[in-house]
Amino acid sequence: MASYKLRNLFPRSLNDQSGWSNATFSTEHSKYGNGCFLVRGISGLPEAFLYTNDTIYLNNSHKYYVRVEFYQEETSGSVDVYWPEAEPSFLVGATGEVGNWSVASSVNSRTRFSNGSYKLRFDFNNSGFTGKMWFDGALMLDLTETFGAGKEPTKEWLDKNIPWFLGEYTYYDTPEKVLNLNSEKEEGNRIKISWTKTEDNIDFYRIYKDNVIFGEVLDPLPLFEFPFSNESLTSPMLLFSDLNDMFFETDIPIRTEIYFSVTAVRKNKESPKSTIKVYFDRYPRIDSIVLDPNPVERGNIFSVNVKASFFEDFSSELIE
Repeated sequence: MASYKLRNLFPRSLNDQSGWSNATFSTEHSKYGNGCFLVRGISGLPEAFLYTNDTIYLNNSHKYYVRVEFYQEETSGSVDVYWPEAEPSFLVGATGEVGNWSVASSVNSRTRFSNGSYKLRFDFNNSGFTGKMWFDGALMLDLTETFGAGKEPTKEWLDKNIPWFLGEYTYYDTPEKVLNLNSEKEEGNRIKISWTKTEDNIDFYRIYKDNVIFGEVLDPLPLFEFPFSNESLTSPMLLFSDLNDMFFETDIPIRTEIYFSVTAVRKNKESPKSTIKVYFDRYPRIDSIVLDPNPVERGNIFSVNVKASFFEDFSSELIE
């Protein structure tokens, strides 16, 4: 999957006193860094403003994403965003919770305006009453430049996946599922599994054994070895002789199986699992049953010598 390099069009954060105007720098409710901006409502005026000191270039054929976080100590208003400083607004009427940082965000195009550089304005709509609103975490992205025309993500996706940052930030999609997961039996009680990597820039591969993390490796090659457990399912096996109805009974392992899964991990994002079931089947075979030439009678039971062998079949099955 793709990675995207994002650039915050705000050159200065709301921690930078030189980047904003018409409001008061405050450390009272800062969320990012050592300060933010406080906008005070004035009695009799419907709104109060926070301006960028810098202008931001507008391409009227592009879509943009603007987000700002705001804090209120009491319910006293809403947030608008203007860029340029004219109707229609970029965002209108965002409200939040009292005592918590809330998010105002929108994806919009500016087709009614001419290309050029404009300041941006955050509005605290106080409806003519006094009140306070703190602003922090201002983020602005040119979505068309980053993702391509017609491929711009939604506001909901951006709210969920893109954190606040200043400068540049690289977003990585969830890695693709690994391919061609396979297993081979080695000498003794060992299994090797291998797979094909689907993309570069993977931090590591995580391996699960029966849904429990078993290990992490940097590369699918060389093949990764696993000891195969000796524990197995068992079933009673009855060995009948030709000597009337004498029999010998024992427990024979009939199957051992393990599920292995592999995922690709990048920037703490994990791909869907690719899973394989690996198992041994054991088939018993009676080679001979010989009566002891000097049998010792134990009640109605005589001892016999039984020679048995087992055919072992290794196999695997790709589950997903």
